[in-house]
Amino acid sequence: DGDLGRLEEQNEEILRFCEEAGISCVQYLPYYADQTGWQKKHFGPAKWARFMERKRKYDPKAILSRGQRIFTAPLA
Repeated sequence: DGDLGRLEEQNEEILRFCEEAGISCVQYLPYYADQTGWQKKHFGPAKWARFMERKRKYDPKAILSRGQRIFTAPLA
């Protein structure tokens, strides 16, 4: 557990550095606490609208993304 904790701290430090330096990066196994993190950090503004359009069309009840914390309720 000590190694995992150390690696998670190191990863957070790298992400903070990149954000402060204006370096764009995308995590391959992201863990965002809410929809805002996904929108701003993973997809970006340009891709978010297209993602939402497709999500409403193909998964309006948001059953395919429960564990990722992108949507907490069915889409309107």
